[in-house]
Amino acid sequence: MNLVTLTSDYGNADHDIAAFKGQLLSDAPNSQIIDVSHAVSPYNVMQAAYLLGRTYKRFPAGTVHIILVDAYQGSTKNYLVAQIEGQYFVAADNGVLTLIAPDIGFEKLVAVDLRNTNQNLYPEDALAQISAHLLKGGKPDVLGQPAREYTVKSASRPTLKTDGNGIIANVIHIDTFGNLVTNVTRKWLKDHVGDRKLIVVARNKRITRLVDSYFEGPTEGELFGVFNRDGHLEIAVQKPAGKFKNSACSLLGLHVNNNIFIEFE
Repeated sequence: MNLVTLTSDYGNADHDIAAFKGQLLSDAPNSQIIDVSHAVSPYNVMQAAYLLGRTYKRFPAGTVHIILVDAYQGSTKNYLVAQIEGQYFVAADNGVLTLIAPDIGFEKLVAVDLRNTNQNLYPEDALAQISAHLLKGGKPDVLGQPAREYTVKSASRPTLKTDGNGIIANVIHIDTFGNLVTNVTRKWLKDHVGDRKLIVVARNKRITRLVDSYFEGPTEGELFGVFNRDGHLEIAVQKPAGKFKNSACSLLGLHVNNNIFIEFE
């Protein structure tokens, strides 16, 4: 099927993504390109990993996932190809690959050798060439040697307050509707908090209603907490007018990486 996904922090206002797709289709004409998101916050590899980590398992084996986030790394860093659960991930050596499936790990991790190519390649050109090789059935081992030194990053996790009476968490993604996705998961709460009743505190707003689906949410315009399909706690508003109008994002003035707090009742 020659499937390839594309995730970037390039936005949609400029020509770069279209140019990248054109180059990739020139190098691998039978490719089918699927956009994951181009609205990742600039350089935010954790947000990119969150989006891709909840997407790739729905794709068939052999899919190539290209990550153009924080891609300009200079001449001192490698480009990497990772194999995870039979799929390929192509990115700069900025830690993003270590965040996508940290509990699964790599089947392979190759540091790409670009010595036989133009050394002044832009990241887009390099990643297009690497991805085209994979899409044509080429093996990652041909591209370089196993990566022995590479950037490792740890996923953002909530922490219990030192007094044990609350949780410090943060926003890791804001979706199209302005819902604030946090790094608090249902599993983490079960392991660390148990069945204690929670109150979410964000920008001095106290959110006491936590539900299991958007259908259980309150009337329009009211803030509530909900566990999304991936088990992450979101702060949401029922039927917002848009991402920046009457949404959780706009009402609370929160952004990616901002803190929220959870108290125990």
